[in-house]
Parts: sequence; C-alpha cells; structure tokens
Amino acid sequence: YQQDFSKHAETSLVPRLNLVWNSIPMQLAKENKKYIVKNNILYSKNSKTLYQVLRSYNKDKLIIPAKVQRIAKGAFMNSPFSLETISIKGNLQSIDAFAFADCKASRLTVKKNIQTIGRAAFASTNIETFQCKGKIQTVKKDAFAALKNQDVLYPKSVQNYIKKSY
Repeated sequence: YQQDFSKHAETSLVPRLNLVWNSIPMQLAKENKKYIVKNNILYSKNSKTLYQVLRSYNKDKLIIPAKVQRIAKGAFMNSPFSLETISIKGNLQSIDAFAFADCKASRLTVKKNIQTIGRAAFASTNIETFQCKGKIQTVKKDAFAALKNQDVLYPKSVQNYIKKSY
C-alpha cells in the first residue's frame, strides 16, 4: 500500500508520506488465516514464504530458517533498519523480483541451492559479499542491475548475468 499512496502524490511529498506510513505499527487481524509475524518478520502461515522484514526489526543479523522456500517481491526493499548480514539456511525455490532491491545489508549467504533469482531481485543493493554454497539454476534479466558495489565477488554461476546487467 505504501507504494500505491506514493504514486498518487507529488514527488516532494513522498518522503513525508513514507515517514507517516512507517510510523504506523503493523497488526494482523485476529481472523487472519494467511500470515504470521515472528520476530518482526511477516511470513505465510506455513512459514514457507517470507513476505516482509518489518521496520521494527532492529538487529544487525538475520538468519532465515530452512523452512522458508520463497522470498517475496520487495521483502527487503528499501530496508531502513540496521541489518548488515542475512543468512539463508535452506534451499530457495525463488527470490522474487525486487526482493532485495535497495537493501542496506552488506552480506548475503545462502547455505544451499537457489532455483530462481527474479528480475531486479538485487538491483541497487549495498551487498559487498554474496555467497551461494549450492547451485543457482535460473537468473532473470537485470537481477543484479545497478549494483552500488560493482567489485563484489559473486558465484561463478551468476557472474555472466551480472555483466549483462550493467
């Protein structure tokens, strides 16, 4: 909803709208049957999809449980929190489009395999270290576009895609 509000406002008002939006605490209705919040992270009820790291998350390290199979669109987008390191324990079916776009974290480690990295999933990130200890099957167009640190050492399985994204 935050982006929906912003697209209808004058550009000069967008930062103020974002401040107001970010000050609203997130709550789930008691009747909710689709989502859960654990440690300031919004997951699907079965914990297989990570939808959003909430702005109230204030740690510098995040370990994503092995049960998570998908990181949803925009889950870490524009992260204003002090998150520096993200570690993913299990296999991922998908890192959706824009999942880490403009993410402030500097280190991302995936312990196992990634099936698909979506379009612009890592666009404009601050990531200095990206390590995937398993295999990456598919990388979509511009997955690594406009990296803020172009000297990052990425796994060989994605280096050709990064060169195409500049």
